[in-house]
Amino acid sequence: MENIKLKNAVNIETAFGDILGISLGQRGQVNDADIFRSGERDALSDLLDETAKQLKISLPKTQKIDLKLDSLLDVAKRMQDTGGKDLDTYHWEIIAALLVIIKELKNQ
Repeated sequence: MENIKLKNAVNIETAFGDILGISLGQRGQVNDADIFRSGERDALSDLLDETAKQLKISLPKTQKIDLKLDSLLDVAKRMQDTGGKDLDTYHWEIIAALLVIIKELKNQ
């Protein structure tokens, strides 16, 4: 089970690295696999913020995509502002925003 968790963290690191233009294996970056292993709120909110900002630059401009990326930026800010609030409260909001973005891209 630990091997699966390790592999998943590296796969996520790679995916975020592709979006952010960070080479695989660069330690200490915002997409470092250790962030996913630790679940540290501040680091995860920084990653969400950086990713949403990069997607605002690189994705086609549509009202729905912009609104959902703004919503992800808002989630990142609330994650920072809420201190010890459970991260599970944000999962569905993040997933919903990403699904709307994917649907919008698919329809283009």
